[in-house]
Amino acid sequence: MALQSLKKHIVCSIAVSTKTETLKSNAIVLITSIGIITGSLDDLKGIKKDLANSPLCSMVDGFINHYREINKIENKPLDGNDGVIVLKDVIITNNGLEAKFKELAVFYDQIIGITLGDLAN
Repeated sequence: MALQSLKKHIVCSIAVSTKTETLKSNAIVLITSIGIITGSLDDLKGIKKDLANSPLCSMVDGFINHYREINKIENKPLDGNDGVIVLKDVIITNNGLEAKFKELAVFYDQIIGITLGDLAN
């Protein structure tokens, strides 16, 4: 069984912390090579696939299942693949420009850093 990377574990732990009473007013802020990605989790669907109820999460699950099917891979962890975190109400900021998305799947291997930010700002 392939182990989850330390990066994924840390990102997931910080992201899930925004569901606590103390940090619920915080957004997840991901630093990537494309820019700063700000968003939030919706009922942990971005972390736990069994709670997924969004079209994007469903699509990602479908793509993974199709990949396994065409490559004849059993339902076990894929080596070298930590998957994606799905955020909602996303803003990508780069050089003062903003792009907004209802949802965005960010591959864990594209994340350089993570922090939390106040949703009010």
